[in-house]
Amino acid sequence: MSLDLTKKGEEAAVEEIKQMMVILGWTTKADFDLAALVEFKDMKHDPRFIFFNDPGDLNAAPFIKLDKDAGVGDTVDEGGNKETMRIMKMDPDVAKIHLIAWDWGSVQSNAEARFADSDVKITAINQDGSEIPVSLDGGTGNTSIVACIDNTSPMGAKVVNESKCGLLQDVTGDNLIGQVMNIING
Repeated sequence: MSLDLTKKGEEAAVEEIKQMMVILGWTTKADFDLAALVEFKDMKHDPRFIFFNDPGDLNAAPFIKLDKDAGVGDTVDEGGNKETMRIMKMDPDVAKIHLIAWDWGSVQSNAEARFADSDVKITAINQDGSEIPVSLDGGTGNTSIVACIDNTSPMGAKVVNESKCGLLQDVTGDNLIGQVMNIING
């Protein structure tokens, strides 16, 4: 089963998440990166940012790990570029997992991303094999909050097309999470 979320605000209910794979894929010459900002239900935990410099751990909360950094230097692998994030289990303390794509070269130069000239897409694949492709629906900036896995409802989780874009600047310090939260809360 596949349900494409092509428009901002579209959502798909997800049966219980035991394991999930999130794939960022593209075939254009660009150095896109997959990242996730994890928000917790209580205020005891600060949000956690998972990306190529901190790829996470499948054996520790929030049980998420990024596999590799693809497209470095605007290269394209045969068959296209792909970065995969695995969610080993949905930690009950997790409220939301915001799935992010950014154009690293554009982040470094504080420029607009090349999203419009690319076929970049995020696909969530649940443990039963069902796929939920999520396309970026407009927006400008160098970073896009493409989708969110929302675990706040007692009725179960859902994947939502967020399509929120913004411009990250100076991501070398502790301000990365704050800047991403500003895009999310935009």
